[in-house]
Amino acid sequence: MSMKIASGRPDRVDSLPHLEEWDDEPMTDVQWQEADQIQGTLARRFASGRDYVTKELSVCYQPTDLRRAVKPDVMVVRGLPAGKRSKYLSWKEGCPPGCAFEIASDSTAERDRDVKPLVYAKLGVPELVLFDPELLHHSQPLTLFRLTPQGYEEVELVGGRLYSEVLELEMAAVDYWEDNVRYVTLRFFEPGSPVPLPTPREQMDAAERERCEAVRVKDEAVRVKDEAGRERDEAKREKDEAVREKDDLARRLARLEDALQRLRAGDQRG
Repeated sequence: MSMKIASGRPDRVDSLPHLEEWDDEPMTDVQWQEADQIQGTLARRFASGRDYVTKELSVCYQPTDLRRAVKPDVMVVRGLPAGKRSKYLSWKEGCPPGCAFEIASDSTAERDRDVKPLVYAKLGVPELVLFDPELLHHSQPLTLFRLTPQGYEEVELVGGRLYSEVLELEMAAVDYWEDNVRYVTLRFFEPGSPVPLPTPREQMDAAERERCEAVRVKDEAVRVKDEAGRERDEAKREKDEAVREKDDLARRLARLEDALQRLRAGDQRG
């Protein structure tokens, strides 16, 4: 099954739909959860500082009217140093976003399919990802589009995964259930790897396990040290006891030798 989106590659900016996506439309809980996970996972993957990963940043597309902007839920720009930006100006940065992620909701899914691809195509965004975590808004949960001279073309699934040339990663929609409702979450993989890149939550859990293990190892080291101290004290006590027994035996032997000498002296006088 393929997904239909707005096709074509407009020649002029003034022919584009008029969008003003700034801060007037908050994300749903599911959108925010997925955007946070995508951004956190990719930020860790591209943590060298040589790539830019952000979420909910407006991308202006009309140099003479900065109100006109699209706001991808997450975007990645390879080769652009990380840093804080209040808005993204392609003509100032020297390049468009490399990969834009749009996470569907009741109020955004139609615009993600039918309007925003035209703007992204005009900006020259090489890859566009449409993701439907609730399985309610698109014909398929995850679709990757790659820009061509004619517009965006859908990338074919291979082995249940999509390969992003921009990210140099594979991605897949993975099922999970919550309150008896089926959802999908977006996971990333190094090409050919069976293990997904860790999400921020998984990173936190792993760090907590490492912390607990470090505490356990430290406690065990303290226990071993204390046990060694007790054994050392016991060995000293036994040594001291042996010395006392040796001294007592020496005293008893001295008394016996003294008594023997007295007996021998009495025999000689007799």
